[in-house]
Amino acid sequence: MQSEAHIERVAYEAVTDLANDGVVYAEIRYAPELHALPFAASADAIAAGFRRAEKDAASRGKFISAHIIVCAMRTEKRSLEVAQFVDAHRHREPKVVSFDLAGAETGWPPSLHAEALAFARSRHLNITIHASEPPDLELISDALTHGAHRIGHGVRLNRDTTSLGDGSLRLGPLAQFVLDRQV
Repeated sequence: MQSEAHIERVAYEAVTDLANDGVVYAEIRYAPELHALPFAASADAIAAGFRRAEKDAASRGKFISAHIIVCAMRTEKRSLEVAQFVDAHRHREPKVVSFDLAGAETGWPPSLHAEALAFARSRHLNITIHASEPPDLELISDALTHGAHRIGHGVRLNRDTTSLGDGSLRLGPLAQFVLDRQV
């Protein structure tokens, strides 16, 4: 997917498949750092594919609304650039709805991207941070400290719960925080 035409086609096919499966709302992640195009060119190609798929779905009596979550790769040093792109581009392209910090988690905590995350918070961007896939709960805590509105994965959050034996769970403080704020 290194050309606008290929990116647009894949975006179109993804949303068409979702519409055919009955999905009505989708936020699809993409990492502009992984493409050989300028950030705006790849985002615009994705948006064009989404719009074409939405229009085609509507012509078949199906409704879907697809949006873009722009990911900064935590193993790279361009997260501030990506956050700045999201802030600037969301006003021109309403399909861009969120900033995400994604990629390898072990050895790459959100705190390494504090400047980008502070910028995202200051510009009131929606922020998703992938946390706690391979490491433990500390990455979820770090993600929340740095302003995550949503946690991607969070598979180890169950370690902050206790089974009460009657089928119910007692939530620890981190799990309760995530639940209370619907992160």
